[in-house]
Amino acid sequence: TFNSETTNLIMNNFEVYVKENIQNPNLSLEIVAAKLNVSSNYLSQIINSMEIKFNDYINKLRIEEAIKMINDKKFSQYTITSIGLEAGFNSNASFYRAFKRHTGKSPKEYREN
Repeated sequence: TFNSETTNLIMNNFEVYVKENIQNPNLSLEIVAAKLNVSSNYLSQIINSMEIKFNDYINKLRIEEAIKMINDKKFSQYTITSIGLEAGFNSNASFYRAFKRHTGKSPKEYREN
């Protein structure tokens, strides 16, 4: 079991750091752990204890970012691929897969509705 005060502090710092850096396509558990001065193994255990998977959490935030862009008139000229890259995905395939998993629609279908 984890010290809840320490765990909460690490999780808060984790969430803040990830949200500020969500558009970095190279964001990884190792990078986040290093920034928080904890081992990636320890961070992984804390995240898992919260019943969150690192990649799912990252993808969820990136999808939320992409949805904001799709709904924002400023991004109406952007291609779906550009929006995916802008949101932090490093490939069109991973963007489409994650988007469909989280919304039940492809980004293109979402944009057209």
